[in-house]
Amino acid sequence: MSESSIAYVSILLLIGSMFVSAVYNAIPTQPIVTVQGSQAQVQQTNASTIAQAVNTQLCGFVDNIRTVVGVVSLIMFLFGAVIYGIGHLLPNAGKFKDNAQGWAMNMLMGAILGIILVLAAPFVINAILGIAKLLGGSALSSVTC
Repeated sequence: MSESSIAYVSILLLIGSMFVSAVYNAIPTQPIVTVQGSQAQVQQTNASTIAQAVNTQLCGFVDNIRTVVGVVSLIMFLFGAVIYGIGHLLPNAGKFKDNAQGWAMNMLMGAILGIILVLAAPFVINAILGIAKLLGGSALSSVTC
């Protein structure tokens, strides 16, 4: 397995664990108790309260992806442009010029993929929820942030 494959797998595992954590944290484990005067009312958690909590957590997940990946993409664009410019200033004699231009192009492609990920995150999550709803396992049909 190459180093880039390992990096992609680790990034996917990190994003997957964040997604699972967001959904797990959204599900209340205790009944909701409200006290009015001397009477206490216990509300059992139902599908709509769980769906609302999951929606809140997934919106936070999408916002985190947008923030982190957007900033990293911007930094990669800047470094890629600088390295590409430096590569053009170097003489043709060494391999460093070719390496610098290759690194710069890889950074720019990574930044473009990051921006695509930022733009596609809500649609991907809604597609996953749509598939879950078709299979009968989701009370939440879409995420609106």
